[in-house]
Amino acid sequence: MTGSNVLYCLGSPVNLPLNCTSPVNFGSVALGTTQSETINCTANIAITSLLGAITGDARFEVSNSSLPTGPIAKGATFSFPVRWNLTTAVVANTANAGYGNVTPGVKSTALTLFTTNGVTGYSTAFPISLTGTEVSQKAYLSLMPVTLDFSGVVLGITGEVDSVTMPFTIANSSVSPLTILSYAFTADGLGDGGTTYTNATKNSTGFWNLGYGFTSTNLPAIETVIQGGSSVTVQGTFLPVNGTGKYQSYFFAYTNGGNGYSILEGSASTAPIANFSICPAEGGWLPGSNLLMDFRTKISGNSSSRQIRICNQGGSLLTISKSKPPSGVIRASAPGIGLHESQTIAVGDCAYGTVLYQPPTEAINMPDYTDANSWTLNTNDLTFGVHVVQIQGAVHDTAVGPTYANGTAQYQYLGCYQDSTAARILPTVPYNDGVNDNGRCQAACLTKGFIFAGTEYQKECCESMQY
Repeated sequence: MTGSNVLYCLGSPVNLPLNCTSPVNFGSVALGTTQSETINCTANIAITSLLGAITGDARFEVSNSSLPTGPIAKGATFSFPVRWNLTTAVVANTANAGYGNVTPGVKSTALTLFTTNGVTGYSTAFPISLTGTEVSQKAYLSLMPVTLDFSGVVLGITGEVDSVTMPFTIANSSVSPLTILSYAFTADGLGDGGTTYTNATKNSTGFWNLGYGFTSTNLPAIETVIQGGSSVTVQGTFLPVNGTGKYQSYFFAYTNGGNGYSILEGSASTAPIANFSICPAEGGWLPGSNLLMDFRTKISGNSSSRQIRICNQGGSLLTISKSKPPSGVIRASAPGIGLHESQTIAVGDCAYGTVLYQPPTEAINMPDYTDANSWTLNTNDLTFGVHVVQIQGAVHDTAVGPTYANGTAQYQYLGCYQDSTAARILPTVPYNDGVNDNGRCQAACLTKGFIFAGTEYQKECCESMQY
């Protein structure tokens, strides 16, 4: 939007001028070799010329001389070769090179064809995806993932297992056999100096020690040979042997195809504990067993609020798993902000939900009545259970004229009525003067034993039907 209130919309054509083979998969290609694939294209529109092609990785080679020259008619087809050249690639990092990081595994890049055409709504570029797997000639160890996160274990829950098992992979990304020489672990990180390593061994019960709190039952034995292109899936187990806290181990594998490591991480905590309470009108917080929120009696048109509080007194994250707040005259203030489903409460923190009671403004001398609603809540604290908060409030309207001992008006408001042309609805007039209001008129009618009382013409008090 400009200062002169002109709106400019920027964009580019989205229709593609070509339909080409994509993605192009070169398969597994050994380092030191090459592999070529042919890309076939069909023109979706009349193309004036092909300007050329580029790739995001220079090891994928395409020659502009292999592209057709001159115009290409709509529907015409053409082909051109692309070569994945790994003849100079070695397993090493090349400093400051955009494509020098060579590690066996899946690689991908984009090849873009540039065209000129005169058809409105069509782009001038066409992207093609190139992919393939680099394979080492020599044995090459790949230990994945680099970080194996066992997440958190909650201790002390009846019927729940206090351990977590997750897989990691020892793979041979080469065409030659890979031999496992040894294993070790450390808690000191990856520093070069002062790091203490411990040989990973298998105990008499069949468990490999992968570090404090981490074990495996199917780690390949020393001198195991993994053939080229093969892998072994290892099941690692995290057991918080020292109770709550954070655990970490750097696990290393040593082979004739290089060394690798995986960081094993886990944590343990106690279960979340939800502490529930309601704030009454007097302030403070009621015991958790109290599930009644009472707004008591309010004058119509006046609003009031109360709060529900849930605190986490446990050792792990507390989550509100169920929340059905009230709506209407008794409603949650700003629903979705406080005590909503999936809301998390950190250890030692509290979350609050506000309930607003706002009865509408009514006429005077209306009968008292009550409103009721509820708020249903639950958490991932397994001992908490579903909490249904019963919410209630009473409405008392302004009373004028004679009242009973409890403050309720003896005359109830019935509304406005129109006299007929032949007679008054309330024919008797106890007084007619300039000092008149509803309360005085009701008092005068009650003294004389009349059931109905009403005022009209500002000065008149009218009555009818004696008791």
